[in-house]
Amino acid sequence: MQNQKRVVIDYVSPTVNGGDFYIKRVVNEIVNVDAHIMADGHDVLGAAILYKHENDKTWQETRMVLTSNDEWKASFSVQKQGFYNYKVEAWVDYALNWRYGLIRKINDGQHVVSELLEGAEYIEPLLNKVNADDKQYLEHLQRIFKDENSYGEAISEAVKERLYTIFFQNPIKILANTSSTYKVYVDRKKARFSTWYEFFPRSASEHKGVHGTFNDCARLLPRVKNMGFDVVYLPPIHPIGEVNRKGKNNTTEAKEGDVGSTWGVGSQYGGHKDIHPQLGNIDDFKALIQTAKDNNLEIAMDYALQAAPDHPWVKDHPKWFKWRPDGTVQYAENPPKKYQDILPIYWESEDYKALWNECLDTMLYW
Repeated sequence: MQNQKRVVIDYVSPTVNGGDFYIKRVVNEIVNVDAHIMADGHDVLGAAILYKHENDKTWQETRMVLTSNDEWKASFSVQKQGFYNYKVEAWVDYALNWRYGLIRKINDGQHVVSELLEGAEYIEPLLNKVNADDKQYLEHLQRIFKDENSYGEAISEAVKERLYTIFFQNPIKILANTSSTYKVYVDRKKARFSTWYEFFPRSASEHKGVHGTFNDCARLLPRVKNMGFDVVYLPPIHPIGEVNRKGKNNTTEAKEGDVGSTWGVGSQYGGHKDIHPQLGNIDDFKALIQTAKDNNLEIAMDYALQAAPDHPWVKDHPKWFKWRPDGTVQYAENPPKKYQDILPIYWESEDYKALWNECLDTMLYW
């Protein structure tokens, strides 16, 4: 395909699978960007990282620096949580290319009257972009570049850093090329490091042989905080299956009083959007979350995508599970271990879209 853009941008990093997946950072961390940028010939190039938060309307820009052999680098800081977009932009910098060639010609003793006239043209589009002081300076340069009687002053000013700086800070990006846009998800600082404490709510009771509740858990939270933890991790808090419930030490027959595995989710009392009745109700759980916040703790839940044989899903959505030729449902196995109280989700189900939607809805519910 015909394209006038002469600059090639390749090997942009960091990316995951060439940008198929987003990279991750934590608030106030740095994203160091590297790219291979080149063009035909030996013209001076310019490059920049463009980046913005998903809620921002305008792109921010950080200029890239050539380090070696067509490799350019720059970085930007991510200041708030959420997605950032970033991409690399590159162009032939005709103004700086003019200045570079001019200096080499002057050093070679060449007469550069025509080249100074070209320089005056490169200055023209900058007059409305710079501040008043720089504008006055550039207008002076235009006058002396066009005046052969000011030739000595003209070549002296043309090689000064001030003109270079103005050109560099105000590039005219003719036929600029842009890379694909990549994403970085910026998480809160706790995503970098936190200390998790796991305990079973049913074991939180003060009395032996009595099933614990969320209120019992709340009583223990100050103790957890004092041990230096900042997250309380709870295994599944949903109703526990009664069909094929395991007994103590993974025995296949549960005796009276055996509470079963919390990972055998679902029973006559509900499924993944319900709470085990002996723990309390949704208001009790919300109160536990608030008590955790009061102690500078957070509650983490186990998102256990599996079901007990008597989970409502098994009856209402049998295609979400794998059925054997003999008509029985496939339970979980890790040979030689068997978990008759847990049914794995059959992700290859022809009803997979409804399955996925339910799993997502469960996540969003909590």
